[in-house]
Amino acid sequence: MKGFTEQTASLLKSLEAIDHIDRDAGRIYYSEKFKRHVISSWHGGERDSPTALFRKAGLGPEVIGSKRIERCVARWRDRHRITDLQADEVAESLVPMSLFLAQTERLNALESRIRQLEDEQGRQA
Repeated sequence: MKGFTEQTASLLKSLEAIDHIDRDAGRIYYSEKFKRHVISSWHGGERDSPTALFRKAGLGPEVIGSKRIERCVARWRDRHRITDLQADEVAESLVPMSLFLAQTERLNALESRIRQLEDEQGRQA
């Protein structure tokens, strides 16, 4: 059985942790708020297990299955880890605004000089 029963679908739709579901495909789309809560609680060292966090939201393994909880947490954790790495890379690559403005000003001056030289060359030809 791939989808959800009407009773399970009604229960899932009523929960704050759920954004929406695809009843026929048996897919659950969780709210961003819930995803952030689970990952931040789990990374933050809360004593609750992911299963306990899901259970508190009305999504215990008896409703959605323990494998689904494991897969969700692993997927969200990996995305969170990638986001953290990307943020670190961006922070390391940031150029101070004063340097950026100085380079922009220099680039504008060089472009202006190129146009001026091209105009002079066009008049000589």
